[in-house]
Amino acid sequence: MSKDCSLTTTTVWKKWGEELQTINDPNYANGVEFIPNQSQWKNVRIPLVDIIGSDGQVQVFFTAKSNKQNNLFIDNINVFGKTLPQRLKDQGYLVYPNPFKSTFIIHHYNPPVKLQNVQVFSTSGSLLWDKRFAGNAGTEIRVNLDKLPNGVYLVKMIYSDKIVIERLVKN
Repeated sequence: MSKDCSLTTTTVWKKWGEELQTINDPNYANGVEFIPNQSQWKNVRIPLVDIIGSDGQVQVFFTAKSNKQNNLFIDNINVFGKTLPQRLKDQGYLVYPNPFKSTFIIHHYNPPVKLQNVQVFSTSGSLLWDKRFAGNAGTEIRVNLDKLPNGVYLVKMIYSDKIVIERLVKN
């Protein structure tokens, strides 16, 4: 994809060889053109939000290099945007749902390159969940607490320039 009319490009998804093979042995060509039936298609979802950023201007294109092998079939491509809550835009992050049943999400408006650590504590101060980052956190972080009892939990997000604490209820 490109954000500058193909002056520079970023590869966001790449597959080759056995990863693309749906039938037969990928190391031995059988010389017959392959046309997939309905059961031989693969569905792939490629989230682009971390790459696109907040301006949303992007050009997506596909390149196929076949090495004189078979055809590549691409069908049913959907590129769509998401309407984000105003609170997410205003504070830069959103922790939801609250209350939650087993899993909650920490959603950042922009890639959280300054996020170093996410911790979940009980109200008595016990550390229950801990994840560290080195500038590589995605915009959506899922935290699964399904094995913990219902109650109040504290989420601590440690950035290089600040610390944010949110209170969540599991029910």
